[in-house]
This record gives sequence, C-alpha cells and structure tokens, in this order.
Amino acid sequence: MGDKRRVTDNRERETKMTMLEQLSTVEKSGRHGFNRDDVRMALIVTRREVRDSFRDWRIIIPILLLTLFFPALMNFTAGRMLGFVGQFGAELIAERLVPFLLLVVGFFPMSFSLVIALETFVGEKERKSLEPLLATPLTNVQLYVGKMMAAVIPPLLASYIGITVYLVGLAVTARWYAPRTLLVQALLITTVQGVVMVAGAEDRPLVGLVGRLVEQKGLELILPVLESFLELPVQLAILGTGEPRYEQRLQAVAAAHPDAMAVVLAYDESLAHRIEAAADIFLMPSLFEPCGLNQLYSLRYGTLPLVRAVGGLADTVVDTNAQSVADGSATGFVFRRPDAGELLAAMQRAAALWYDKQSWRQVQLTAMRQDFSWQQSANRYLQLYNDTA
Repeated sequence: MGDKRRVTDNRERETKMTMLEQLSTVEKSGRHGFNRDDVRMALIVTRREVRDSFRDWRIIIPILLLTLFFPALMNFTAGRMLGFVGQFGAELIAERLVPFLLLVVGFFPMSFSLVIALETFVGEKERKSLEPLLATPLTNVQLYVGKMMAAVIPPLLASYIGITVYLVGLAVTARWYAPRTLLVQALLITTVQGVVMVAGAEDRPLVGLVGRLVEQKGLELILPVLESFLELPVQLAILGTGEPRYEQRLQAVAAAHPDAMAVVLAYDESLAHRIEAAADIFLMPSLFEPCGLNQLYSLRYGTLPLVRAVGGLADTVVDTNAQSVADGSATGFVFRRPDAGELLAAMQRAAALWYDKQSWRQVQLTAMRQDFSWQQSANRYLQLYNDTA
C-alpha cells in the first residue's frame, strides 16, 4: 500500500509540475490566452455543470415558465397596448414600448444565471462533488471559464427562446415585425448582461488545512482571524478531528459561510492528499513542530505552505519576500511570533501574491524542486563528517 501511495503521489506531483512548467513557458514566450487544450478542458466542465443544472427542477421550472408563459404574457400586454395607443394616434409610444418589453422578456430568464452561478460556483459541497472536483488536473482559468459558460448557457438559451416566442406572437397577433438592427441589439444586450452577471463570481485562492484540531497546531491563532481570512477573500477547506471546542467553532463558521469554507471532521488520508494537492496555500501555523510532514507534502505538490518559523517548519520553508523571489529561493510564507495578527498579515501577503500569477508559479516551481529525501540528508551528514575529520 505504501508503494502504491508513493507512486500515486509522484504522479500527481509530476502532473502538476509539468502543467506549471508549461504555463511558465507560455508566459515567458509571450503567448497568453486560451489554447485548444484549455477550451477542451473548459468544455468538459461546462457539459458536466449543464447536465447537472438540467436535472434540478428548481432551475428548470422557473426557466420554462419565463421562457414560455412570461413572453406570452408580455405579448398579450404589447398587443393590448398597441391597440390602445393606436386609438389616440400615439404610435410613438408603441414604438418605444414594444422594444422595451422585448428587453424585459430577455432579462428575466437571464436573471436566473445568478442562481445557476451560485449553484455551480459554490454548490460543490452541497452536491457532494467537491472531492472529485479537487482531484481533477484543471487550472483555475479552465475551471472558471467552464463554470462561467455553464452558468450562462441555460438562461441564455431560455432568453433567446423567450424573445423568439414574444416576436412570433407579435407578428401573428399584431402584425408587428422587429427591425433587424433592433433584434441584433436585443440579443447582444441580453448576452452581455448574462456574461457580466456571472463573470463577477470571485476567483480566489483555496487554503487547505489538514491535521489534528488541537492547540499545538495553531488553532488559537487561526480562530481569532478566521472571519478575516474569508474576507480577503480566500476559500478554506479543513480536514481533521480534535478537541470538541475547536470542531464546534469551525463548524459554526463554515455554516455561516457555506460559499467560502468547508469542514470535514474525519481522518481520511486520500482526501487529505487531494486537498493538499488541489489547494493553493497550505496552512500550518503550529506553536511547536519538531519536524512536520504536511509542509513537505505541500511543497512537493506545489501548494505553498504558510507556516510559523518554528522547528522543522523553519528549516524547510523559505519565506516569500522581494529578495527571495528575486534570487529564486522562496518556497512559502513564514511568520515568527505566535500572534494571530502576524498570521493574518502572512495570509494577506499570500493572497496578494496569488493574483500575481507569474510570480506565484515561479515560487511553486521552486517549492516543487525542493529535495528533502534521505539521500540529501546522508550527503549532508557525510559532508559534515569530512569537514570535521
């Protein structure tokens, strides 16, 4: 079992490192943007999310009503208004009213794109699909674009169908035909509206915490600033068991912020490695730590550890600052005093660097190249022996 775990971990690390190196090569060569592989991966996410959306009656029934019933109602209203204002020679009012109702017909189905965006962006926990998603080798951009398209496509189709029903009804009942320029403008405005409504969904770093929920692991430092973490903003995934007071407090905060924080009170080695591999930042603010293994796992996965400068954590993680980034030695984020304010400041530094994608990937690649194997330790012991002999 140990050999299988090592093979799996090595494959996950190699996959992530290869992807990061390819992304760095693309950026250095000046070729930005999507390529065919990005589009293909994003479409896989889109198909998955759209399929799930069409299985949810809470989304389908309102969209059907707004696609068929509401356009028919607006068609009836427009027909009656056209007849009414026509009696008084106020055709100008009709010319303004009908296009306005056309935009209304397109707007209401698109408003459900926000509901779908909430479901697709933060509903993984409720659908119990968070673990499979974390295991996928998707980049942030691929995942974001795929989910954005999934949130836009169903209501956008509903808006187009609704506009068609509305215009066909007017053509049949009132002999009113939309000018081509008006139709194009309405379709473009509806499309842009949907994209803008969904594109505002926050893209933020994922922070992972795996371990015993006890004082030694820094829970007394984390809890006072936990709400501040989520306001940065970051997302937080916590796995572990420990003292009931810490478990209850973490569950309460997670319940208050279901879109930003998830807590799993269990021991699950497989999920632990998936969280460490998928997260952007690994949180390990221990009060004392003779050695520490999780920060070593995180370095191998390219998940930058945020640690306190104590014991083995201080020996294995190099703080990210202007000098360490410039000389290529940075591998994570380090704070020194056991103080919640210093922990928050370190998290703020980490979250700020995450938005600088090029620098972030540089630190990731440096972290993944670190070698803490026994071969390295043996060579150092041998060197020390030779120096003293």
